[in-house]
Amino acid sequence: MSQTYQTHLEFLNRPAAKATASTWNPPPPPANPVVSGLPLKYLSSVVSNAGLVAQTLYQNGGFTSLRDRPELDGVEPRYDPLVIRTGSASSPNEDDQYVATLASEDWNVKTSTATVFRSTLDYHDAYKSGSLTPTDVAKALLPQVRKEGTSSGRHSTAFIQVREARILAAAAASTQRYQNGKYLSPLDGVPVAVKDEVDVAGYTKCFGSAMDFTREDGATSYCVQRWLDAGAILVGKTNMHEMGVDTTNCNVVHGTPLNPYNEKYYCGGSSGGSAYAVGAGLVPLAEGNDGGGSIRIPAAYCGVYGLKPSHGRVLGIYKPWFDRADPGVEASCQNAIEFLTSKLGYETVDITIPLVPEGQIAHALTILSELASGVTASSIWKLQPATKILFSVGRRTTAIDFLQAQRVRQIIMQHLSYLFTTHPSLIIITPTTPNAGWPIGVNDLAYGASNANMSVRSMEYVWMANFSGCPALTAPVGFVEAKQGKGKVPIGLMGMGEWRSEDELIAFGYDCESFVKEGLEGGRVRPENWMDVLEAAMGGKAGAA
Repeated sequence: MSQTYQTHLEFLNRPAAKATASTWNPPPPPANPVVSGLPLKYLSSVVSNAGLVAQTLYQNGGFTSLRDRPELDGVEPRYDPLVIRTGSASSPNEDDQYVATLASEDWNVKTSTATVFRSTLDYHDAYKSGSLTPTDVAKALLPQVRKEGTSSGRHSTAFIQVREARILAAAAASTQRYQNGKYLSPLDGVPVAVKDEVDVAGYTKCFGSAMDFTREDGATSYCVQRWLDAGAILVGKTNMHEMGVDTTNCNVVHGTPLNPYNEKYYCGGSSGGSAYAVGAGLVPLAEGNDGGGSIRIPAAYCGVYGLKPSHGRVLGIYKPWFDRADPGVEASCQNAIEFLTSKLGYETVDITIPLVPEGQIAHALTILSELASGVTASSIWKLQPATKILFSVGRRTTAIDFLQAQRVRQIIMQHLSYLFTTHPSLIIITPTTPNAGWPIGVNDLAYGASNANMSVRSMEYVWMANFSGCPALTAPVGFVEAKQGKGKVPIGLMGMGEWRSEDELIAFGYDCESFVKEGLEGGRVRPENWMDVLEAAMGGKAGAA
């Protein structure tokens, strides 16, 4: 086993704790071309067919800047951030035992401190009491999400596929279980949604594109199957940014879901449809995937909670990095931190992290090259213009640049291991995004938009959790005035924890919710187009009586 990997008391492949001294060097101002509308369509054809242009954009993006860096000499590259917990051996049937425990209700749950949005328990309680059935809910929800041309529902753009017959059948089965007193779990009958990046039997998978990536064996992804086994009702597969390559969810092929708080802003991406579905009240729970902030960015933009799981009471702040947020964003996050420390007993410590700007470049280079390798050169023409540009640039990645990026990963992961060892229960705090939302440009929705400067800006804080494999959670902590349109724009605060510390991060999320209820003027508010599915179901039931 390499000396840079160690078997920890609780972890396998945890990086050795090794501090790296650093001074803050802000990244250079971005200088990427910003293009939308028809010019983007024409430019994408040039970039995908002219290697010299793609190479110029590759260099302009800073991807060659990791070469000739003496601090990377002799560092062993780390290609995979996976850290596995090995302590407290668990039963092979632990998941099944957990679901059985939920079904028996021999469990403790920390209920929400804010009742503005509906929770999974609200649905469960309504079903247990008999005031509503899963079928009532399904019938109220379907007209809103139906995707049938002129009869498409108000919220249909959030979804790429909705299978009405499947929804009604699942709801009927769940209704029967509740009537028999044999529901499977508190998720039984609860509407959920999954991103068009996971496999679901009976659904196609297109990654938000016009291409078909459906598995030939028709299998269902494990995470989705566990929900189905617990009785959850799958409403459909949600919209996403094509191939997951950017953070707006601007989608020319399937339509662009607009921010539920302000329709002149993007809902964020790439899990934008899932964030919209929760933010608009359609479902209390939705699945997303996060390779570069793709859960946390749209969750922050849509004012909901988003947990990026693994690939405390101590808050660590790297102040020069934190301070790069826009003033309104920074102020909202500082207000939440002050509440956590003054009211809930959190401590703060000043920390440093090496190679932050370089790390963002290394992460972008890594994920872009990996994504681009998934589509052949002969198939790039099928993609949207902005995606064609990004994939053409990603295909220019050289072996030395990729190798240097993995050396940067190693240094950052070792330093994080040092921080988590030095400060037990540490949660590293930043804004989720330095910007308050992303306004939609005039020409964006017809042909898409290419704005790498804003893409990089929106990912300034979220990338580190992906590159290091650490879990991270975003929580809504405020609102700021919008630059365009009607409605304020949500702000998110992000906590990044040690590997496999999801439970601690969820507890942190509850504490942030306490701030929203007790410390935020006006508290948490619903977007204008929010739908109360339970109330609509109750009204539909009364009308049918």
